[in-house]
Amino acid sequence: MSATRPTEAPRTVPTTSTAADRSRYTRRHDPELAASVLDDLQALPEYRPSIGCVIPAYNEEESIAAVLTSLLEQTRLPDVVHVVINNTTDRTFDVAADFAGPHVVERDGVEQRTEVYVHDIGENPDKKVGALNYGFSLIEGCDYMLGVDGDTTAHPDAVEWLAQEIVSDARIGGISAIYSIGSPRSTCRTCSRAGTWRSSAASSRSSRCAPCTRSWTRTTRARRG
Repeated sequence: MSATRPTEAPRTVPTTSTAADRSRYTRRHDPELAASVLDDLQALPEYRPSIGCVIPAYNEEESIAAVLTSLLEQTRLPDVVHVVINNTTDRTFDVAADFAGPHVVERDGVEQRTEVYVHDIGENPDKKVGALNYGFSLIEGCDYMLGVDGDTTAHPDAVEWLAQEIVSDARIGGISAIYSIGSPRSTCRTCSRAGTWRSSAASSRSSRCAPCTRSWTRTTRARRG
């Protein structure tokens, strides 16, 4: 049987250093510096996730202009918009092409930018799914994908509300908007505020406005654990 030597504890070799040398490794609390750092942090822009919008379009010449106009009138613009035209025999491409290019929108002194691209991929056996997959390949660098049908106009606050909701909880993987046929005048069932809400068929003309919908959704989620 062989004996093992006990491991020696590491030894610290003392060194002589001046106060100037030690100042490289120490820092006393400086109220002015701390305040300056906080000011710099507060001045940083808020996190703004990038949103790529894909619009699959099939013979939508009568509606595509309204769809694109509604997106360009959003309080929060998508960062990029791709119109993917497929299996189309009408003038959808020509109408959408009038919106192609960069757009700059300023509201309340805040400038937002987006770009609209129009793609005619011709015959597409996979139809809407194929158009969405094609569009998805174009926005892979974005944080989120926003799918909008070629005959559906968005409420002016839709993108802003959807963005706020999806970043509010890491467990959310996707959100579906509430759709309505036309724009019925409704009364919010929670706060009784009148307005043009996107009402589901089940709720008819007694839906919730967007702020109450968000609050109701979070409360319901919390109750379910």
